[in-house]
Amino acid sequence: MNIRKMIHAALMSSAALALAPVGAVAQQNMNSDKNKQSTQRQTMQTHNMSDDAKAHKWREMRQNAVKASEILRGNVSTGLNPVANVTNLILSKDGGEIEYIVYKTQSPIMDFYVGDGYTSFNTVDLQTSPVPGGVNVYVDSSAPVKGPEEIKITANEADKRLVSRVLDEQVELGSGIYEIEDLLINPKNGKITHYVIGSEPDVLFSDGRRTIRATEVAYRNGAYRSNLTMQDIDQDQPYEEDWL
Repeated sequence: MNIRKMIHAALMSSAALALAPVGAVAQQNMNSDKNKQSTQRQTMQTHNMSDDAKAHKWREMRQNAVKASEILRGNVSTGLNPVANVTNLILSKDGGEIEYIVYKTQSPIMDFYVGDGYTSFNTVDLQTSPVPGGVNVYVDSSAPVKGPEEIKITANEADKRLVSRVLDEQVELGSGIYEIEDLLINPKNGKITHYVIGSEPDVLFSDGRRTIRATEVAYRNGAYRSNLTMQDIDQDQPYEEDWL
């Protein structure tokens, strides 16, 4: 009887020793899974916070700056339906802000253009969409339509005042000559806040884009110039490059 008890005790002890490592490994695996799940949750939270922060920055940008090229691609409407397409933007004599929006009116019945007109920037509202590419112009339907021939611009002023021509110009920096690819416009008052340029000198279509504050650019002797270098500009970029 004692021998049987001794054998039984020995077998139980061996089983306990054999099971102990298995239980420890299982516990370690459970802890590892919990750590992985915690890390995944933290990563997702960080990612969501990053997305939220980026969305906030985008909305902030849209309140303070829209691209001139977006306005040029936009429609003019007096309500729900577009009645014209923007054809050009005319800057003030000092080149610091949009003074007029020129458009081509469309027939409300047939899909063809029937004439040109323009309106002062201070009489319109820019309607920005939450996605890039959507900036339309809302005008008061009671406002009189004026013909563009009423705008008096000399040939010497055209290069500086017609945005379509400004976007074909270059700016000379201390580190080279760069293409002006766009303008950033304050949608509330039409002022130019930044020039958008290519990131590589003497390249017509650059892979990257940078902004220069308009206060750092001057139009002198028929050319746009700035004393900044690209290194200076790289340290002052308020917006994501993908948004330019």
